[in-house]
Amino acid sequence: MRFKQGLMLAVTAIAFGGLISVNTITASARHYTRVPSSLQGTWYHYGSGKYSKLHATEYHFNTSGIHLSGASFPKYARGHSQMFVSKNSKGYYNIGKYATDEWPYWKKVTHKSRTALRELIWRGPSGYDTYYWYHSKSIARHPSPNYLPPEKVYWLDDYSYAPTNLKECVGQTVYTSDLTDSDLKVDLFKTKDVFGDNDTGISIKYPGVELHLDKLTSYIGMGVGQVDYNGQTYYVDADSESTDIVPYNTIRSSGVVQSSCKPTDKSNVVLKHGQQVLTSDLWEYINPENGQETDYSYSNKKDKWYVDNL
Repeated sequence: MRFKQGLMLAVTAIAFGGLISVNTITASARHYTRVPSSLQGTWYHYGSGKYSKLHATEYHFNTSGIHLSGASFPKYARGHSQMFVSKNSKGYYNIGKYATDEWPYWKKVTHKSRTALRELIWRGPSGYDTYYWYHSKSIARHPSPNYLPPEKVYWLDDYSYAPTNLKECVGQTVYTSDLTDSDLKVDLFKTKDVFGDNDTGISIKYPGVELHLDKLTSYIGMGVGQVDYNGQTYYVDADSESTDIVPYNTIRSSGVVQSSCKPTDKSNVVLKHGQQVLTSDLWEYINPENGQETDYSYSNKKDKWYVDNL
């Protein structure tokens, strides 16, 4: 994915794309900051047995005890609003308190045929945690209309864990990131300059596609992976905070498992290190060849996964 442009060594080129300021207007030397209209409204997330609420208006962004305002002006900000909003080249908005960092990224998406906000929280070497927010509590609890969790929940230990990082994957199979889609393609280049405007060798638009990691190298201080794909050598973004390749093909978040393998294909499932698959989870199999999605649920009674035509 081509999202690092320009001054790659700039401190502000963090996370997974260079940031640009958006929705800022100036009046009497004050910088009012608007919340993007796509994020405005009331949204709910369900996890760990409780709901979280996010309420966003034109100039306010409030959630979980955090209150951000694009129309208040603390002295330390010297005319800028208390809230900042930035956008990266992937279409994600970074929203937080002005002059601070490590805030989540947000984007309006369609998930399980529902309108949702995707929240990405950077967790360091382990990558991003992904959460989804919906317009109602009922949808937040059960995004799939016909999904009913089993009465008892068990941990399934049938799957192998991925290595903890890419360094441990050199000489082994790696996969396109779980964030990959038709809008956020993984670009493979013929040279190490994977962060500039040079022509792409090839693009992959599905998550969980297999590549062989020959070695890890660098370009202008940023991590680059040399990979073999279909018998050809390419270079891909493998920087620790924005990598397009990951050690796993299966990841779990908020009761949903996303994988390029079917849950019954146990020998090929490589689960993100430290995660667990539960019998209550919905398994989203995304075919790495054509992107077609098939949903699976687990039957405790029959002790097996089955196709769930939601």
